[in-house]
Amino acid sequence: MRFAVMGVGGIGGCFGGRLAAAGHDVLFIARGAHLAALQADGLKLTSALGDLRLPHVTARPNATGAVPADVVVVAVKGPDIAAAAEAIAPLIGPRTIIVPFMNGVEHVEILQRRYGASAIVPGISYVAAVIEGPGHVRHVGSGNRWLVGSVEGNVTGSVVHGVEGSGDSGVGHERASTLAAFAAAATQAGLGVEVTADILRALWEKFVLLGAFTAVACLSRLPVGTWTREPETLGLFVDGMREIVAVAAKQGVSLEGARLIEANLAFMHSLEPDWKGSMLNDLERGKPIEIESLSGYVHRLGRALGVPTPLHSTAYRALYHHAGSRAARPRP
Repeated sequence: MRFAVMGVGGIGGCFGGRLAAAGHDVLFIARGAHLAALQADGLKLTSALGDLRLPHVTARPNATGAVPADVVVVAVKGPDIAAAAEAIAPLIGPRTIIVPFMNGVEHVEILQRRYGASAIVPGISYVAAVIEGPGHVRHVGSGNRWLVGSVEGNVTGSVVHGVEGSGDSGVGHERASTLAAFAAAATQAGLGVEVTADILRALWEKFVLLGAFTAVACLSRLPVGTWTREPETLGLFVDGMREIVAVAAKQGVSLEGARLIEANLAFMHSLEPDWKGSMLNDLERGKPIEIESLSGYVHRLGRALGVPTPLHSTAYRALYHHAGSRAARPRP
């Protein structure tokens, strides 16, 4: 199969690296020093599941002139999704599926508006990975679960109409065939890919945890082992999870809120005490953060649906300055 990976950070590097090592045709789209290293020396992946050293990979700064791919994996940060959605256009053919492995849920809507519901097969990564240095990706821990599935309509439950590409709902016969081949190829490459019929619920379940976690971590500027021991900040985390559950319910996505909150609290207490999360790390390094597509999305949906979201609205407004370029960004 022919693959393209838009965004060769930790997740894109792990996923694309395994596919390339298995002999698949993979185009890596990267930038800066990371791109230069990929072009000069290839890709190095350090992982408890087995290290990889690929001395030669196909890496480019953009997709201009490229032939359509069977699968386009999108693994960019939230602030880059609008630009990425346009940049992958040369890679999209009538059978191409776009598989985003990104935080939150708003990116699915953005991609669907551009390419139609049938082209988008949302993915969820339960893997931690970082760029260790130019051309070097490190898989943190040993997680290897990747969930993918089609969504009928968009993440709000309504069908997307009047967009480029196919305007129908569901993957469609030809793209369903591509999805099956993709899952088989990924499995053969050693990636723990599962296809689910309920990706929508899984997206929101992860968002309940991630959205609340990033908001509290960035507002407090504290590692998880510190803020989870403080009743006040831990209470903020619970409030943030409840807000997302409430917004999801208004969207027609019914989540088991009490079970999710209990499980997420147990998970927080299982983390290394000094763990901060990638968004707080980006904030401390002066990099743009994903607040727009996380708490910002909850804030905007809450306003539109009449659901109070005090924690996420506060986090969004307080951290708005750190979201990077203000071009085409909604006002808080």
